[in-house]
Formats: sequence, C-alpha cells, structure tokens
Amino acid sequence: LKHFAGQGAAVGGRNSAATELGLRELREIHLEAALAGVRAGAAGVMAAYNEFDGLPCAANRDLLTGILR
Repeated sequence: LKHFAGQGAAVGGRNSAATELGLRELREIHLEAALAGVRAGAAGVMAAYNEFDGLPCAANRDLLTGILR
C-alpha cells in the first residue's frame, strides 16, 4: 500500500511538497482509503514522500506509530 498518507493532497502535485490538509480531512478521506487497503490484505505500507504537519511522512512518528498502528 503506498503512499501513506495524503499523497494526493500535495501542493502542486509534487511528491515531496507539503500537504494542505488538516487532521480531519486526513482521517476522513486519506486514511479511510489506506484502511481499506490494509483490510483487503496489503502486505506492507510505504510512507509517502510529501510532508504532513511540517514533517516528511516517513519521519512523522505520530503518523506512522500512532495513527497507522
């Protein structure tokens, strides 16, 4: 499953750009899609290249070890 999370919301469509979405939009739209993938049997999850809440998704502890787990 990739790219977790908010990849489609990156500014200007750039993979490494920040996202302009809040936690509510992230949870209600982007995380629902990821959850569906996990429930369908995704073998793994790849972090997105973009930033969420000022941190790259791959380095965002709250996103990866809090929300994802």
